Amino acid sequence: MLSKSHQQELLGWLELLKSLNLLLCADTNNFTLIQNKWYQIQDYLQIKIMTLNSDELDISQQSLFQSWQTETYRYIRLLKTDFLFYQSAKQITTKESRFLVIQQRLNEAINLTDNYLLAVLD
Repeated sequence: MLSKSHQQELLGWLELLKSLNLLLCADTNNFTLIQNKWYQIQDYLQIKIMTLNSDELDISQQSLFQSWQTETYRYIRLLKTDFLFYQSAKQITTKESRFLVIQQRLNEAINLTDNYLLAVLD
């Protein structure tokens, strides 16, 4: 079972990811809003998620948490690269394909957290 602090941080994380996803679906032309949300996600990752300590968890949950933490970090680093490629794209078709990659990877990060929470909260 997750501690209250872990659970709150992860639910906040999930909310940030989902809000970026909604923003991407609703307003792809407002890059300033998307960029601000992206910076919030990166800050939250560094300040809240990566500083969570697995020692507070049951021994049986520690490795699962560490795996989730590592994979989450990997997804966000890949998303950062995807955003850079999207920004540098000149052709509309390239921008569209990069945008689809961003959406797909963001959905994978959301699913990763959803699945982790389902596994530990049952």
